[in-house]
Amino acid sequence: MVGGETPVATPVPPTPTARPEVPLGAPQRVEEGGFSFRPLPDYELAAFGGFVEMLAPGADPDIGPSIVLFGDTRAVMTTEALMEEFRSEEGGEEAGLRMGENQPVMIAGLPGLAADFSIPRDGRTFKGRIYVLMVTPTQQFAMLVGGPESAWAELEPLAEAVLASVEFFELVAPQPTSFVDPGWYPYTNPNVARDVLVYDELLYAATLGGLAVWHVEPPLDGGYALIHTPLDGMSHVSTYALAACAVPVAGGGRETRIVVGTLNGLSFYDPATGAWDTTPITPEESNVQTSKVDRLYCDVANNRLLIGYSGLGVLDLETGAWTRFTDREGLSWNAISDIAVIGRDIWVASGYNGISRISGDQVTVYDEDSGLPNNRANALAVGADGALWVGTSGGLARFRNNQWAFYSSRDVSGLSDIRELVFASDGTLWVGTASLGSGNLCRFDPAAETCVELYREPQGVLGLDLHEYNASPVYANSAGVYALVEGERSEFVVHGVMPATNFVDAFAAAPDGMLWLGTDSGIQWLDPAYPPLLWDTYTREDGVGGGSSGWAKALAVAPDGTVWAAITNGDASRFRDGVWTSYEGLRSYDSVAVDAQGRAWFGDEGNGIVVLNADGSRALELTADDGLPSNRVLALLADGPTMWIATDQGVARYLDGQVELVVSDALPHRYVRALALAPDGALLIGANLSIARYDGAEVEILYNFQQAGYMDWLTTLAVGRDGSIWAGTAKGLFHSDPDGQTWMRWTTADGLLTNFISALHVDQYGALWVGGGGSNYDGGGVLHIVP
Repeated sequence: MVGGETPVATPVPPTPTARPEVPLGAPQRVEEGGFSFRPLPDYELAAFGGFVEMLAPGADPDIGPSIVLFGDTRAVMTTEALMEEFRSEEGGEEAGLRMGENQPVMIAGLPGLAADFSIPRDGRTFKGRIYVLMVTPTQQFAMLVGGPESAWAELEPLAEAVLASVEFFELVAPQPTSFVDPGWYPYTNPNVARDVLVYDELLYAATLGGLAVWHVEPPLDGGYALIHTPLDGMSHVSTYALAACAVPVAGGGRETRIVVGTLNGLSFYDPATGAWDTTPITPEESNVQTSKVDRLYCDVANNRLLIGYSGLGVLDLETGAWTRFTDREGLSWNAISDIAVIGRDIWVASGYNGISRISGDQVTVYDEDSGLPNNRANALAVGADGALWVGTSGGLARFRNNQWAFYSSRDVSGLSDIRELVFASDGTLWVGTASLGSGNLCRFDPAAETCVELYREPQGVLGLDLHEYNASPVYANSAGVYALVEGERSEFVVHGVMPATNFVDAFAAAPDGMLWLGTDSGIQWLDPAYPPLLWDTYTREDGVGGGSSGWAKALAVAPDGTVWAAITNGDASRFRDGVWTSYEGLRSYDSVAVDAQGRAWFGDEGNGIVVLNADGSRALELTADDGLPSNRVLALLADGPTMWIATDQGVARYLDGQVELVVSDALPHRYVRALALAPDGALLIGANLSIARYDGAEVEILYNFQQAGYMDWLTTLAVGRDGSIWAGTAKGLFHSDPDGQTWMRWTTADGLLTNFISALHVDQYGALWVGGGGSNYDGGGVLHIVP
């Protein structure tokens, strides 16, 4: 005792009542849940993925007693937030839930939370406890224990024993599973038509998405289409011209084929068997098979196939003799928009500089200087009296007995910007027109000198033929194929999953696993696990590009799912919470990337870089005055805190507020068009004619197209899960081994839809997505290659 103080007794905590030891089974490892536990021996065990349930012997599955354990990955979250999420998911007080306060609890040595609860269920009270823990910021664990209130005293120690047996391990996310079998799958838009042919009651449509063969029945009010692409044997997916003609075939002789003019020459379809043949029937020096074929005419009377490509090719189908006429031989222009034959004379329309007549080796030009009323002549047709009719931008002209007559669009409504002419058996002339955003289909009576029937066609008429049924006109345009039957319009349009157009410029993966596509007519998203299910589309009508353009040149998706788009002929755009927002001043930018701070970087091929904060406000601007090696920015790539910048002077790096040119002289070609990251973190550099690897210190040249003999201008890069490199070019697709040492080249001869590769993406399943199309006047569509 010190200082007279009276000693005070210290209370001793009561000794807890010892619980009997609970026997447990052997440890069970739940790979998809990231945990292991020891089960209760007599309990019925059910497991699915990261979910495990133990049900007491003879218990009601709806009320227990039962113990449920669950583990999984998720977005970053705290343990406290996880508990609050449980409370709200159970329905809260509205469902009769009564929960106690959160209590700290240790789970496998980590601090978690527990809370008792009760809730009415099937007329009884379900009593239990929830244990929750964020094992890591992205790995969750929960254990739910419950049963009838009367069973709680017996269930509680069993639950605590199971909880004490829980151990955690790193949860490795399983490889995602695709529902698509290995193979090559084309996705094109076969409604963008350029020509139409009626043969043996079938409708053949030459489209930028392949050849569409429509099987129809009179009275032409419906049918179904089979779509053919290079995977079936065509030379290119973009088709422009059609003719039915008896051509030379393998083994000798001639048989009728549907001759298809494509971006890569001629392809031949056997209407009897459905088989394709691309064996050339023209000499190699003609260059037909490497040229775009715009027009075809089967001259049956003279056994000739007339081919409009760069000039006019004349093939004698009996002897194989070949003659070519260009402006050097006297044509008014090398473009061929239409062909007609009178006797043995060949007439060709240039679409720009009058028309030409070929008589033997002699070429005569008819233009405004020699009496043709309008030089912009697009269409030709020959009447029963031998008169030549010419459709021009300003009206309809007739040439007979060396005299011109002209029916001006100012005098006859419906004759402006004529594109197609076809005579009916009664002597009337069907006239198809196509102006910007409008067009007409006119039945012109030469005797009455007017359109006796006139139909408005907003998409215009780009191809025209007559069907055997009631001599009905069948016509094609960029929206599909249509028939006019007794004044009523029937449509032959393919519906379903397809790109908005056949020009695909960009891919971007979203955190939710969806794949976004940028086309020249809108932005789409799809599920790469099962692409045939749905393609959702946003266009300028939805606000893309500020309403002026839907052409998405580049796409990037932020970690929160926000989509950013660089828009050609429109304003940069953002998609968030279902709404598109555009940003004036960022018009026709060419590249976009999202950095670690969630900011959107926009690059322009002339104006440098503009960076927007996540809320759309401007964060900074970078030009040559700020240290960029050039204002010509061709690609951007986010890499943690670094932004890699591709320019025409090499690769720059933006880090910690500083810009530095890091790769230039070491490249054989400094004009850098694409960037990608290798699995080891190295930077892959796609220059215009070479591919290099930069590890932060050294530059290694992986492939030099020029030295390999390919002048294939690189357009895009992607990296496979195994580290192999995919390189898209203007003339095909290249693929390396994982070391980047051995390369293969694929073209349309191997099944590619086009040789102009504009976008590449390797998805979470290891499949390659190939976007193509050299401009909005030809196609490439989407090719899905599943290994």
